[in-house]
Amino acid sequence: EHGKDLYASWRTFIRPVLNTIVLWIIGGISLFLGVMSSSTSRNPGEAFFGGLFGGVILISLLMLLAGHYIKGDLLAFFLIEPNYFDVDDIIAMSVSVHYSVQRALDKAGIDTAKLRLKRDFKGSRKGNKV
Repeated sequence: EHGKDLYASWRTFIRPVLNTIVLWIIGGISLFLGVMSSSTSRNPGEAFFGGLFGGVILISLLMLLAGHYIKGDLLAFFLIEPNYFDVDDIIAMSVSVHYSVQRALDKAGIDTAKLRLKRDFKGSRKGNKV
């Protein structure tokens, strides 16, 4: 006999993917700043690395602030957002897992009619409802 404290749950996690194009652009601009600062300095090596790391830090901070104020997420420009096809695939997988968990509970002899199941499933991409 099963107790009344059974809890079955699952959660979907999407692995964040870095936007390598943005990282290459930041690196290129910072490299340019490093070269420009080293060409006008008495100590070119120090000026190069100062310009390089200063450029990376300054551009990254500006992009973090822009992401926060424009999209509401600090890492908005550093991570690739799932497209509509990805969102559809994730929603289909989530619904499939939901029904698989229900069937597994049913086969284990647990009456799913007595469980508090999630009735409405809603999936969305950040800022868009699907």
